[in-house]
Amino acid sequence: MKERIDRVLGRIVSLCRRPTVLIVLAALYGATCVGGWVSHAKELDDRAERLWRALHQADTELAATAAKLGGPVPRANARRNGPCAGVDWCFPLLPGVLIADSYYVTGRLSGEGGVKIIVYWRLGSRELTTLWGWIS
Repeated sequence: MKERIDRVLGRIVSLCRRPTVLIVLAALYGATCVGGWVSHAKELDDRAERLWRALHQADTELAATAAKLGGPVPRANARRNGPCAGVDWCFPLLPGVLIADSYYVTGRLSGEGGVKIIVYWRLGSRELTTLWGWIS
């Protein structure tokens, strides 16, 4: 067993001595970090905008119904200035796999955020799981 582990470690060390392998790995990690950050931020913005529009529409319909019935107009749930979304930080775990802290808020008691594992590829990204987070 010890010989097998030594052989595997020897292969890893010999790969790391080749500058081409290190340059390719550095490029993959860099592309994952930058591309994944941009892709995940855009995905969050799109999701927050979709949810905010639905919340704003519900607020508008509720206010119209209250005015029609002559009752008090309820307080709006949607944020006045639109949704707020962002990525606080991200770090590549493997090429194509990120860990990121991100959030979005669409209104009063309407938001989500936390640390997530994200898979990134050239055309987009997908959240695999939330490690820990918050929901309001």
